[in-house]
Amino acid sequence: MSGTRIRHAKCDETKPTCIRCQKEGRKCEGYQIFKKAALWNTPHAKAPCPNVSGALPMLPTFDDLLQRNLFAFYVSCIAEASSLAFGADFWGRRVLQLSLSEASIRYALCSLSAIQRISTVLPTDSYLSAPKLRRYALQQYNQAVKCTQALLEESSYGSEDKVIKGLVACVLFVCYENFVGNYEISHMHLQHGLQIISKECRKQGRSAIPTDIVQIFKRLDLQAISYTNVKVPYPDQPCKEHIDLLTAPPTSFASIEDSLDVILQLCRWMFRREAYSNMCPVPQQDLESAKKALKRWNTAMNQYFIAPEVKKKEQLPHAVVLLRMYQIIMTIIIVTGVHGQETLHDAFIHKYEEVLALAEGLYLNSRVSLSSASSNRFFCFDIGVIFPLFWVAIKLRKPRSRRRAVELLSLMRHQEGSWKSTSAAKVAQFAIDIEEEGILNDYDIPEFARVHQVNTMADVETGEIRVSCVMRSGIDGSWYIREGRIPDGPEMLRA
Repeated sequence: MSGTRIRHAKCDETKPTCIRCQKEGRKCEGYQIFKKAALWNTPHAKAPCPNVSGALPMLPTFDDLLQRNLFAFYVSCIAEASSLAFGADFWGRRVLQLSLSEASIRYALCSLSAIQRISTVLPTDSYLSAPKLRRYALQQYNQAVKCTQALLEESSYGSEDKVIKGLVACVLFVCYENFVGNYEISHMHLQHGLQIISKECRKQGRSAIPTDIVQIFKRLDLQAISYTNVKVPYPDQPCKEHIDLLTAPPTSFASIEDSLDVILQLCRWMFRREAYSNMCPVPQQDLESAKKALKRWNTAMNQYFIAPEVKKKEQLPHAVVLLRMYQIIMTIIIVTGVHGQETLHDAFIHKYEEVLALAEGLYLNSRVSLSSASSNRFFCFDIGVIFPLFWVAIKLRKPRSRRRAVELLSLMRHQEGSWKSTSAAKVAQFAIDIEEEGILNDYDIPEFARVHQVNTMADVETGEIRVSCVMRSGIDGSWYIREGRIPDGPEMLRA
């Protein structure tokens, strides 16, 4: 990128070297990385004039001191946490690069930073307070929406660059609304972004949107499927598009994120099939298709891991652990079938306990890495350990192990997008209490007493989570629902 700036050429941001430099036979100088330590003390600085030869990326002109400090907070805390396993290209690079020149993204970034900064405010802080940060976050958010509307109007004239910037702003809006609990608006932004991506793909005959942006939308979509709003349940009718299509995984992967994208696409496909099956078993031919896709994915992953350059990546262990957790959970879901016999899960106790052990290791590592954090909380916008650990808690019918899964969810105080670990722990415990109700031997829960499906919906107005546990009658096999409400209390990370 630096090289194209020096030559006054537009960088296409292809990694590791841009296509323009490759075509011209020039050396690409790579992407400028910003020094985190310097940001806190950087004075107001205007973006460099593009006509100045040799100009390197600099910080933009900030509206005020608080905006500058919130920008620095994003760089030093939020971007790093959200790039811990996946999304480094998006959160740590693309968002920061675009925020230097695009006001809508800079405002959206600072609104997110202000909301997250609330969790680190101490009573002794005289300069900052939670109310002040909330007001400032809303102000920045409104500015971002205003700028993005103008951006999208310009993109209607065919500017691919404007479309990409609009999609990045859209991702930040989804994350902001998830964090403050406005899931209805978050869902609206998410669907709008997915529709834009689909439209661009049809228009170009291929995906003209960078891969990292498409992947982050898919991961946010997976969160939305599992955690919806009372007013706007997910999935809605527009989401039925392409539900019956399951593309075959590639024969090789270029990165961990590419492999994660495939396994999560399989996960999304299965969950959507489940949502529209109306509690009927997913057709065997669909399960067979999923098995073949998973087998091909495993083969490609084995080839990826034996590549010598892969073993040198320092960030690999954390990402590989998460990938292994999702792989195990997805394998069990496919093998046991959806809405099948819950007792089939008992054959995978050792696999569930492997996921539990992996999660425990990640938790211990995160405690070390977050030991200096004043709030002792972890927040990121991307997926992580919460979903697989929650699945273990509701499907592993081994009392001691499933209670350890609930305990970990309660202790870790993670928030990963719309997923909050403490909320997940309460929902899992609700399902466990139903299953063990009146059962003398909780090691042997009969089929009729088992919860087949746990549905959650956020009720923002009451500050509660509505939980529906789908069960099957032991008399006539008919489905019925046990419902409850769980308080989404002040100990959550929500601002």
